[in-house]
Order: sequence, then C-alpha cells, then structure tokens
Amino acid sequence: MPLIRHDDPCLLVTMRRESSAFLKRYRPTQRIAGVPCWASFCGPADRSVLVMETGIGKENVLRAIDWILTNPIIDAVAYEPRFVVLAGFAGALVDNLKVGDVICAAEIVDTAGSSWRIDPERMEPTERLVTVDRLIAKPEDKRQLASISGAIIVDMESAYVAARCEAAGVPFACVRVISDEVTTAISPALTTLLTGGNVAIWRLVLAVARRPLLLPELLRLARDTKIASTRLADVLAEMLGR
Repeated sequence: MPLIRHDDPCLLVTMRRESSAFLKRYRPTQRIAGVPCWASFCGPADRSVLVMETGIGKENVLRAIDWILTNPIIDAVAYEPRFVVLAGFAGALVDNLKVGDVICAAEIVDTAGSSWRIDPERMEPTERLVTVDRLIAKPEDKRQLASISGAIIVDMESAYVAARCEAAGVPFACVRVISDEVTTAISPALTTLLTGGNVAIWRLVLAVARRPLLLPELLRLARDTKIASTRLADVLAEMLGR
C-alpha cells in the first residue's frame, strides 16, 4: 500500500482569474498529470498547497473534488488533503457588500433546502452562502434570492464541494470575494460567456468583435475581478501562513 501524503491542503478555484494574484506568491512547483483539470503543488515546501482550477459550475467542480477524495496516487504516494478550501469570486445579494469584500461562509445552502455548516477552526466563518445552478444576472433576481434563502452571497459550486467533503469527513472552508455587487446587472451576452466552464480569451475577443457594446462591461468586469483576486490572495496567504 502506498504512503499517504496528508500534510498539504487543497485549494479549489474555478478559473485562473481568481487565483492569478495568489499564484504570484505561491508559485507552481510541481504540475500534476492525469487530473481532470489544471493542478499543481504550489508554494514553499513548508507551506505547500495543491491548487486546482476546476472550471465553472457543478460538473467541473465535482470532477475535481471526486478526484481529490479518492486518494489519487501522485509520484507513488497517495494524496489525502489535510483540508479543502474552495475560494474565488461570488455575487453580492445585499447592498452593504462591495467589490473586494471577503466572506468566509459559516453556512452553505442550496435551492433544494439542504445546508452545510462550516468548521470554524480554519477561517472564522461569518455568513450564509447560497449555491445555484445558473448565473444570477439581474439585481431584482439577486434580491429575491436573498429573501428566499437568507444568504448574502451566491455562487455555483460551494454546496457540491461541501456535500462531498462532509460525506468524506474532510474539513472544508469556503472563502469568497465579491466581484459583482447586488446592483450590478450582467447582460445576457456576457452571462452566456461566463456560464460555459473556463472563459477563454478568444471567446471574449470574438464576442466584443460581434457586440462592441460589450466592451465597457468587460472592462468593468476586468477591473472588479482584479481587485477581488488581489484581496483573495491576501486572505489565502494569511490563512495558509497559519
């Protein structure tokens, strides 16, 4: 039976835009082959973390977390994460949250009524997050979702990871940074672009060529996600440093 490598945490993000600032501090050191997405051990040996870029949405994140929790063999050693952190961007559902604000979820719920509490040992969690199966683009829909769910932020992945980690008995934390405020509307064209897994640059360029009015919205998105990525890197570096 192979040895078990269990001293490294696992960090899940959905796309490189979320992790770009963090990877400038925790640089990739060992790319992992045979994984359903991009994955690499990152950072110094005494604070190594396995980073995986899963892609957006349920199917992508489930492929990644299921791979992790089956104790895959990496360099003849079975990998067993010490804890899992799902980190990245989220949408605000309430007015007092602004771009760059960090939320460490205390509770995750889904639209079917299931819920998962987060172990406070890692992150000092604070608020409720709701996971949905589509991008919530209209301010009125965001406010309605807040009223129904009692959540203050929304994403498309956290409930699935929480459920898998709870079933496997693996500690889990969820760190989200606001990238769009409750009053920020997302056009149908941009919604379509952001819902198809990883967002390729060529798709964005082609979309702007076809719809020039998308450019201001994309520039706003680039500005806000850069702020969010930098803030996320600060929080993750502090957490992993502990």
